[in-house]
Amino acid sequence: MQLNHKFQGASFDSLMLSFVKFLTIAVGIISTMILSRHLSLESYGTYSQGLLIISLGTSFSVLGLGDAVNYYFNQSGGEKREYLNTVFAIEFAAGVLVFAAIMLFQGRLTAYFLNPLLYPLYILIAFRPLFGNLSLMLQVLHISIGNARLVAYRNVIIALLKLAAVMVTSFLTKDIATIFVVLLAVEAVQTAAFAAVFFKRGLVINPLKAKLRLVFPILRYCVPMAVYVMTNSLARDMDKLIIGRYCGTDVLAIYTNCAKVLPFDIVATAFATVMLPYITRYLSKQDYEKGRNLLANYLRIGYMSTWMLVGGAVVAAREMVCFLYGPQYLPGVRVFIIYLLVDMCRFTNLSLVLSAAGRTKQLMFYSLVSVAANYVLNIVLYQLIGVEGPAIATFIVMLGMSFALMSQSANILKGKLLGMLGLKEMLLLLVQMAIAGLAAAVVRTLLLNAGLHQYIVMFVVYLLFAGSVFVLNRKKLIGLFQKINHLKMQ
Repeated sequence: MQLNHKFQGASFDSLMLSFVKFLTIAVGIISTMILSRHLSLESYGTYSQGLLIISLGTSFSVLGLGDAVNYYFNQSGGEKREYLNTVFAIEFAAGVLVFAAIMLFQGRLTAYFLNPLLYPLYILIAFRPLFGNLSLMLQVLHISIGNARLVAYRNVIIALLKLAAVMVTSFLTKDIATIFVVLLAVEAVQTAAFAAVFFKRGLVINPLKAKLRLVFPILRYCVPMAVYVMTNSLARDMDKLIIGRYCGTDVLAIYTNCAKVLPFDIVATAFATVMLPYITRYLSKQDYEKGRNLLANYLRIGYMSTWMLVGGAVVAAREMVCFLYGPQYLPGVRVFIIYLLVDMCRFTNLSLVLSAAGRTKQLMFYSLVSVAANYVLNIVLYQLIGVEGPAIATFIVMLGMSFALMSQSANILKGKLLGMLGLKEMLLLLVQMAIAGLAAAVVRTLLLNAGLHQYIVMFVVYLLFAGSVFVLNRKKLIGLFQKINHLKMQ
């Protein structure tokens, strides 16, 4: 059966993938809510440590090969198949090395986290980076051949299977090994299923037919992005590594949940996806004025939408921690608030202008500096402040990285950062938020004193804050969205 022509093409595929991404995030939040309420802090902390090892292993072994798959598949020429075979062979080798490293150094990892409960999980953890990266690379190929819907449908199924694993673990087995077994099986099956589709189309990827002479050209292409991905991953997880080393499994469980990234920047993220081809086009034509206007509109949409959504969560932080994770996670409420401030800034951590200008080495330099600064600040602020110190370090480094990226983006587009930010508009928004926040805090106190359930109070306070700020800025936001639509029509 053929789909209606209105529901075909790149725009519909992008919309579908965005919806699936939102659904995946929602399933992740629901999974966290369920696990937090039904597992002990020790079990959840062990689960967090396992995910941390998988995250680092995945980032260190992906080597920028997802970008390489897209690049070499879309190149014309008879060597396309040989390049793909070699790219996948490199990933297999990297995945096997990470597997071997995790298994070889499991004693040191256990000693680092001071948690012997990790021992039976290592065999399940060690395979995940390989299958995760292979699955990612095959998804990139599917999108390249116009199979975005297939990727979307399967990602929905994967998300639901992961949720099922969480529910079985929480309500039946109470053993986190269940989750790791199911997640490993799901990723292995997904990888095989994606590969089978290519096999049916006659596109057989065979890493055994890799060409040694192509390894170094591929790595030269990948290395800058690989370093950027690895260092970003280290910077993102540095605070959790420090907490896991010095504070024990229970504290890591609390910290990990309260430091979770929440999707407050979903509007800005969607706009950033739309921006990339336009920014690239404007830079290639040296049309800096249009590029400046586009970046300025993005930044204005970013802080208007993101700050509005984050502010209500700051006012109702205690209630939100209880709602998302349960009362046993309340000791981490200050970490939760600090990470809400991180969420406010994430939309400014924008590398797409530098990427479009081909400044990958500059991105690599910034990411290396951010890792070094993160490490030093995490240690120093942990010693000075305690558990909240690494969260503050993350916020400081995020601000510094964002300022550097935005300043360089403005320079590339021959503009000034303060002019693009719309400083007067930003200050007015902050004043509005301060007044709305004060009013919402007063209402929160009155409702709690009146004996209303804390979750009802949370929703009322959040809607009061976000609704009032939206009403005050709705015309500006609508105008910015209309400019985006006009941009698409040009």
